[in-house]
Amino acid sequence: MNFPKASPFQPPRTLVRLFYFAAFALSVAVYVAIYKYLWRFVSYPIELEWREGSMWLHALAQSYGVNIFASDKVAYANANHGIFDHIIKGNLIRAFRFLEPQYILRVFVLLFPAISCWAIFVHSRRKFPTIVALISSLCLSGAMLIAVHDIGHWNTCIGRSDSTAFTLLIFAYLCYTTQARTCGARLLRHCSYLTIALVLSTNWRIYPVALMIPLIMEQHQDALRIRELIRIYLLILGYTLATCALFIVVWFHSDASMYYRYFFGFFSAKSPMPPSSAPFQMMIHYVRIPAFAFLIIFSVLPAFIEAERIILKHSFHWPRILAAIAISLSLLISISAFKMNFMAAGYWYLCPQAIVLFVYYHTRYKIGPGLASAILVLGLGILSRSENLPLMRWYYSQLGETLPAARKYTEELVLLDRAFGVYSEEAHLFKRSATLSPIDMGDVAEAFANANYYGPRFTAVFSEQKSRLTSHEPVLVFVGGCASSAVKELAENEEYCLWLKSPAPAIGGGVYVRVDHIEDVQRFLMGPTAISP
Repeated sequence: MNFPKASPFQPPRTLVRLFYFAAFALSVAVYVAIYKYLWRFVSYPIELEWREGSMWLHALAQSYGVNIFASDKVAYANANHGIFDHIIKGNLIRAFRFLEPQYILRVFVLLFPAISCWAIFVHSRRKFPTIVALISSLCLSGAMLIAVHDIGHWNTCIGRSDSTAFTLLIFAYLCYTTQARTCGARLLRHCSYLTIALVLSTNWRIYPVALMIPLIMEQHQDALRIRELIRIYLLILGYTLATCALFIVVWFHSDASMYYRYFFGFFSAKSPMPPSSAPFQMMIHYVRIPAFAFLIIFSVLPAFIEAERIILKHSFHWPRILAAIAISLSLLISISAFKMNFMAAGYWYLCPQAIVLFVYYHTRYKIGPGLASAILVLGLGILSRSENLPLMRWYYSQLGETLPAARKYTEELVLLDRAFGVYSEEAHLFKRSATLSPIDMGDVAEAFANANYYGPRFTAVFSEQKSRLTSHEPVLVFVGGCASSAVKELAENEEYCLWLKSPAPAIGGGVYVRVDHIEDVQRFLMGPTAISP
């Protein structure tokens, strides 16, 4: 007699729907909390750190067609990670002149979570139905964002090139198709290669990690395709060289050595700003965020899994072996970058590893809503034990408390700048027009000018502006912690007095006014253009 085969246990549809609803509600709640957290940073009208304002100045100059690397009017020294970030943000300024600087500068802080969810959904949709893929992608991307923002703390929320490079990483994953048989699929693959190439010109320390994405994605293949891998990396190399050559020819007038000094020699031995390295013992002592431990464990785990398969099962799946090696190699690269500048608080140097780690596991395994929601809950648990969480809460609350004062302060600075011109070497978000500050960061520009690192043009611009300061020509001067020695002397000079102090929690300093112009400034602010309290 033939009996029907016993079917595996299938949970009731009602129970499955309830679970899906709970997982969806949890993931949406996490996303709402993440965007609420990010929006407070993105909408804050004052610099969240000194170098962020310098990046705005670079983009503003680009939007007005000013080549900051060749102009004899400006000497900017803070473009040390790449040129693409301020090029793309300069174009955004041209397109959206009505937007305030903070929204353009931090646009990729908001885009990164959205593109992350979209990328994971697109790849999940090839394995699951739409609803299942949506829940899975929301949970996985939410867990990844928790890890990135826990490790990177508030540095992932500022308008520097890091968030732009993170977005490029995840966009390369989005565009990478494992089966490039159609014309559209091949075009997407080339978009992925170009995006990886642009990472070098956006934030060069993340570029080696970005190079691991093709190896990770190719683990879908059944057999190792050496010729295809060689072709892929040759294309990436070609796009990298072509984009770098374009930037060198257009912005550096074919001076490759100057291009190197701006973007790759910033931390070299000849630079006056060497890296702030630290021994591993100090790194281990100070880094006690649980996310770091999980990051390391899950980065080396694939190598052990593949080794176990080779030893015990004699299973040689070379695409997966290469992917496991790639994720371990990217960890070593991230730690090396982290160590290179540890004393400068470069915790966020490990954020790219968290991104490619999620790419690896999402590519390697079929992660459904159950496992995805468990990963999200694990991420929330890790965050609750993080020593960064109290700092994040404090900074978040401080931004909320000082927001009204910050808006009023910024609006007043804009008016004063239009009327008198505020000379600034550090805080630049109030700059809205083509009247650009001659230097971006006073102490950094001073160090490079003293060493004549960028050549006679740069040194001459800084010397001219220093002479202007010492002759007491400016009416209003912003003085902060990163100002040049000439500007700092003004704060102690009897001919200047403090007029406005910045309410931002991390940015100190304020606007000093020449005493012989105090009445002019008072009359201006009391006039019809004055801001009502």
